[in-house]
Amino acid sequence: MIKKVSFVATLFFGLVIFNSLWGQAKPQITNMSLDIKQNGAFIQLRSNLVIDKQDITGWVADNGWFYLTVYNAVSDTIALTKTNYSYPITNIEAINTDESTQISFQIAQEIETFEFYQSTNPPEILLSLRFPVGELIEDFAEHPKPIIAPTPKKRIESPYYKRFRTALYIVGTSLTLAGILEQDNKDASSWELISGITLIGSTYIYDQYIRPKLFKKKSK
Repeated sequence: MIKKVSFVATLFFGLVIFNSLWGQAKPQITNMSLDIKQNGAFIQLRSNLVIDKQDITGWVADNGWFYLTVYNAVSDTIALTKTNYSYPITNIEAINTDESTQISFQIAQEIETFEFYQSTNPPEILLSLRFPVGELIEDFAEHPKPIIAPTPKKRIESPYYKRFRTALYIVGTSLTLAGILEQDNKDASSWELISGITLIGSTYIYDQYIRPKLFKKKSK
């Protein structure tokens, strides 16, 4: 009877932790690219999960910055701020908060209108900024567009895999602890102890040795 209660409690604890971790997954904006045209700029934002278009807002400030806010999402701030850009975009900043991520563009040009377009496969958001054509042509004559090398592709680590891996470690640890408690009542090793150690060891071996090799083969 004690053994059954221990198993049910361990399973329940593992499922609660797993569901909690799974539900915390947020879309992550991993990188972006910019394409400057004579009539405006097109900014492509790539994410690992589909972002609800209703969670995206933007506005133009009087100080020459355009602010893009995406609620219920995070961004790779280092990768985004290192994105290649050219005139009239003069600076890029990105910050994350508990509720949203904000990507800011300093633009040396008036923005007449802006629009958002969405792609679900692959998950992308396209931001279109439109400038006054006459003024932009004159500015381009003074600030020629540089030749920019393509940004190298970056492997995206799925947040679902990270949470699944953590859940396996938690369940394995719970089983191991339950097995240790069972050993107080008998000499033989309990199935919980053996299962817990096996689950922790298998997860570690796959994560540290097998999975990296599989990604290397796919990237060739």
